[in-house]
Amino acid sequence: MNIPAVCLLFLSSALIASTIASCDSPPLSAGCLCEPTAPVGQCANGLKCAGNTSWWDSGTCGGDVNTITCPRSTPEGFIDFWIQNTTADYCANTQIRTCNDENGCVGVKYRNDTGVYQRCSSEYGNPTTGHYAQGGIDLPAKVRIANDTTYVTFVCDPDPGVKVPIVTEFWPVTAGTWPKSMPPMGKSNCSSCSGSGICPWETDGPGAECNCCTTCTPDTGGYPPQFNINISNPIQHPWKVLLQLVDPAGGYDGESTCVLRHALDCGDHGSQCSSGVVDEYQRSVDPESATQIPPGAVDFMMGIPPNVGSMTFVPLYTSTLSTCIVENLSGGEVPMALLLTDTTGGQDCQRV
Repeated sequence: MNIPAVCLLFLSSALIASTIASCDSPPLSAGCLCEPTAPVGQCANGLKCAGNTSWWDSGTCGGDVNTITCPRSTPEGFIDFWIQNTTADYCANTQIRTCNDENGCVGVKYRNDTGVYQRCSSEYGNPTTGHYAQGGIDLPAKVRIANDTTYVTFVCDPDPGVKVPIVTEFWPVTAGTWPKSMPPMGKSNCSSCSGSGICPWETDGPGAECNCCTTCTPDTGGYPPQFNINISNPIQHPWKVLLQLVDPAGGYDGESTCVLRHALDCGDHGSQCSSGVVDEYQRSVDPESATQIPPGAVDFMMGIPPNVGSMTFVPLYTSTLSTCIVENLSGGEVPMALLLTDTTGGQDCQRV
């Protein structure tokens, strides 16, 4: 029996539609906007309506607190990662779109061999710059995507109707392996950072990050000298350290990420590391253990070089803590010890 081509097209379209989350009518699929005050049953598969920051805000089916939940065809099998607020003026409001087609996705399907973006219902805003997103979510925020997602696209529209939206894509370095966290828009502004150390992550190719790191391992008696600081972290979340560097004249010289452990010492390989040595290091080292102060750490020693003006400590994988800062370091006021707590958010770190 010969089936007309138009029928085959209809059957194919119906099959594709059945695998895409439906947000048109209840029961709503995972990742769809929902109302926390509505009766139980509005979400399919018994999913809860969650992720709202207040009783009056919309949530998402299968969401979580301060989580941007993206559409997926099944409630099981999802990937979570965090977007960190590494700068106060990060771009907002920003929506996230997901794609599960390795050949790329489009906004509107116009051929059978093209995939369509799935738009995550919630956006994230930035109250500091006057951008407020529906649902009240700002950074840091967790993003929940389907486990078959190939890449995500960030679309920031800070001035609707006036400026063209800013669009960036994030592709994992290794297909299917997603990082625990990433900067706003999936990539840092590399033009505003600095550092002479070797970063413990890929700095070339898809998913690469800025090559802006500073060695912050404890002082070993070499040159330049490092000022040692003991850090205690009683919190259940890790922290990373961002340095604000200064030039010899005392001017701002960019921001840099501290490499606290497992730093590559080019002195072991001559005056300068070869590209092969750097590539092997970046492929083999664990970026998290190299750049994070672990939970529960006591007297975790780090060392900073003389050209540091201030430090910002950033809590990771949480929306309930905020950054703390240490200033006037270039003036010689380097503390001997710091205590990272949840009571100094946005203020000076606690010196002990």
